[in-house]
Amino acid sequence: MFRALPMLRIHLLFLESESQDAALLLARHGVFGPAQDALEDFEESPGEAYREVYLEAEARLAKISENCGFHDMAPVPEEPIAPNLRELKGINGRLRELWQRCSACADQGLKIEEDLKRLAALRETFERLKSLNVDISRLLNPDSLLDARIGHIPSANVNRLGESLALAGYMLTVFDRAADQTFAVVAGPKAGGELGGLLSQAGWRELAIPEELRTHPEAASRYLELETRRLENAETAHCDLKTSSLGKQAQWLAQARLLLALARPLAETAATSLRGRGQLVAFSGWMPKDALPTLRQALDERFRNRYLLSSREPTRDERREIPSLLHYPAWLKPFVPLVKSYGVPRYGEFDPSLLFAITYVFLFGAMFGDVGHGAVILVLSAFLGGKLNWLRVVGMAAGASSILFGFLYGSIFGYEELIHPLWQSPMHNAAHLLVLAVYGGVGFICVTL
Repeated sequence: MFRALPMLRIHLLFLESESQDAALLLARHGVFGPAQDALEDFEESPGEAYREVYLEAEARLAKISENCGFHDMAPVPEEPIAPNLRELKGINGRLRELWQRCSACADQGLKIEEDLKRLAALRETFERLKSLNVDISRLLNPDSLLDARIGHIPSANVNRLGESLALAGYMLTVFDRAADQTFAVVAGPKAGGELGGLLSQAGWRELAIPEELRTHPEAASRYLELETRRLENAETAHCDLKTSSLGKQAQWLAQARLLLALARPLAETAATSLRGRGQLVAFSGWMPKDALPTLRQALDERFRNRYLLSSREPTRDERREIPSLLHYPAWLKPFVPLVKSYGVPRYGEFDPSLLFAITYVFLFGAMFGDVGHGAVILVLSAFLGGKLNWLRVVGMAAGASSILFGFLYGSIFGYEELIHPLWQSPMHNAAHLLVLAVYGGVGFICVTL
């Protein structure tokens, strides 16, 4: 409890054809820590090709899941078998084809979404213009003798602009209003003069009219109806493609996700602890001494005599690279995250988790001793759940300690006259408690150092 588990340096030799199953067994064993040191003469990297194919397949599966929404994984069998390199290449090739189809489907969906947004903008503009009931193309014809402009200005400037335009021989016609903006048409003879400065001073903004709406309102309305029907059909066809064509691959994708998960151990160890020579591969790493018999039994059941396992005690030079594996009883685990927030003890160092748990609960009660407040903390902590579930035991222990010291101090919600203190009242014996706090602090520092 006060130190990491004793570790052994192990070396495992397997046939290269069984390297993926060996890596999977070590990963499922749960206590194997890969290391970069390898046996002499094992200088090849047999897992590099496997790792590259795995990374490609994993990236493609992630893209398919992100863009097409496939996230299920097939259940893990009792005796799982990791895919070999040939099978992994087959998975990667099929994922490549599916990603091409999924990418095209996603692009089509984005195109439909953009067209729908554009159609909505056209409809909004059409709703404003249809009250004019004129052919916009004729009204805005650049070859016409009429100078016509369509735009909007702040409603407060309409009257003033209308009077100014009348003096210049132009007419202002309002056809719609929205919030504090007024939509209008300014029309007059082209030889009437330049209106840019006048309109700009009034806050005039030209209304952008798409080419589809530069026609008679009836023709624009028919175009919008046809475009709406076209996009509805395209959206229906796109949904059918996604659900029927790609949806048929959901079962295979779930199986592919499982196989990639089984291939992950070899892909990860290929970059660190896996080396080879000829038809042999070697795994190097660390393992707790008491877990070695269990590993040997699992290797015998899976590989019979097709492996070689050697182990030794770590040398003094290796102590800094040995991983720390710490086991805690269930009641102590809630306090461990508070200790690990300062760091993980290295191999051979003292683990202060037990001492921290005892002193944390004791000092919390000593500094926050109150029967009422402690009861509130205890009750509220009992209802903690979800991500804060690990704080339940910590809060309940701190609340119980606060209640205990509350009886020692004779304090209930800050009132020290309701019950008689079992020890002494902090408010009536402040100097004595301050002296005890100094001695206690000095002693605590000495013990921890």
